[in-house]
Amino acid sequence: SQTLAFYRNKIKEEPLSPHHYADLGHHLILEHEFTEAAAVFKEGLLLVLDGKASEGGHRLWSEVDRVIVKQYDYGDAAALKAGREAMLALLRDLHRERKEIRNLQFYINYINCADALNFLQEAQERFADAWELYPDHKQLQPYLKRGYAP
Repeated sequence: SQTLAFYRNKIKEEPLSPHHYADLGHHLILEHEFTEAAAVFKEGLLLVLDGKASEGGHRLWSEVDRVIVKQYDYGDAAALKAGREAMLALLRDLHRERKEIRNLQFYINYINCADALNFLQEAQERFADAWELYPDHKQLQPYLKRGYAP
């Protein structure tokens, strides 16, 4: 589609801008191209995690979060599950490839996604990782109330 070509061209023009990866990934999510969207998100997130992005990547993390918590009306329960599964695969890949991730939003998204898909042990493990890096952080407090333990 012309929209896909437009967003891919924006990435070629400004490859260090996380916004372009967020835009393309968002469009792919709406098209139910979840695996391809996850690959695009990953490409942008690697720039953010490696400190190469032109800015912090908040919007890109936010797009991943929106897939996990269904803030977009992009389909039925099966589509929601497929989107979450693609995001969990993305987050698992990042965790496996980058053992020393120091990004709270990564952990928040990982915990929420694993929890939503009933991978509760995995969610607990990522919570423990996050707590070790960010003890008593206010964004982690709600998880304590939900039964997660450091």
